Amino acid sequence: MSLVCAGAEYFFEVPDVVWSGVLASLITLTGVWLANKNSRTQLLDQQAHATAEKNRERQMLLRREVLLDAVAWAHGTVVSIGNVMLLGRELRETAELKALGATPSRVVVTGGADTNKHFAAILLTHSNALSRLTPARGKLVEAQRRMNELGGILSRMSKSDPRLGELRLEHEAVTDAVALFPAFYQGAFNTIRQLERLQVPLILAIRKELDIPSDDAFIAAIEKVGEQQVSAIEAMINNMLAEIGMKLPEQGDATSYSR
Repeated sequence: MSLVCAGAEYFFEVPDVVWSGVLASLITLTGVWLANKNSRTQLLDQQAHATAEKNRERQMLLRREVLLDAVAWAHGTVVSIGNVMLLGRELRETAELKALGATPSRVVVTGGADTNKHFAAILLTHSNALSRLTPARGKLVEAQRRMNELGGILSRMSKSDPRLGELRLEHEAVTDAVALFPAFYQGAFNTIRQLERLQVPLILAIRKELDIPSDDAFIAAIEKVGEQQVSAIEAMINNMLAEIGMKLPEQGDATSYSR
């Protein structure tokens, strides 16, 4: 009991200035602790915000890359159909489409609803056209080759050759097949024109996703470029057909090229 009393007396004998110093120190330490805690909280919030911003920026860069690749892929479909029309060359996958082979699947994951809708329309148009034009192209190439071969044989063949009549009939048949050139080119040209038109809403949807404004002047400009490209392709086709004495059928008069 005496020890407790002695301790109490000791504390009561401590000067007030000492107690004031102790209290001030406690208040200071508490303030420092609270300030440090607040600083750590703010730092963590800043780091979280910076991380979120970096993630958003990375996602936007990825989306921008994929969407711009989608535009390049769409243009590549036009080149692809153009290659189908070049009968004198081996049919190969277009370099643009080969380089961007994974783009369609990436667009599905990255693009918005409108972008995917317009991109899917281009995919479907291109795929359906290739499924029709590629077999027809093969038949025309073979018919042209055989027609030239038979022409050479007939020019050297004697009129008394027993095979003359048979070969003439075959020559007439392959000549009729080659006469489908204009219809084939018309089908390819119609596809190119459709693909060019489908690119406009795709470009506008992508620009909207990337927050790039598109005014009437811009829309008119890209439509004009598309029309110029289509006109240039039409002129090229007519020049190619003129060399063999043919021309494109009038619009709506093209016979089926898938027969």
